[in-house]
Amino acid sequence: MAYAASQGASIAAWYLVVPLNATKENPVAWFYTLTGDSDYPCGWMGLAQLNGLAAKYQNVTVGVDVHAFRAGMLADRSGLPTAP
Repeated sequence: MAYAASQGASIAAWYLVVPLNATKENPVAWFYTLTGDSDYPCGWMGLAQLNGLAAKYQNVTVGVDVHAFRAGMLADRSGLPTAP
């Protein structure tokens, strides 16, 4: 928030959008722990929501093909950043 304020911006809401669903193997509790004390709404938008939006707004061109991205991500992790 401090950076946004220093740039003259304010944050109305923040959503983490990822092509993965929250599951037992992919928990998102860390996200809500991280954003729990935010002054603005925060949410997780996963693959199911992205699929729903793609079905609802079929005339909108999406910059990233979620299915191709996910398939590539699962097949080849060499390009993904690693923790320091």
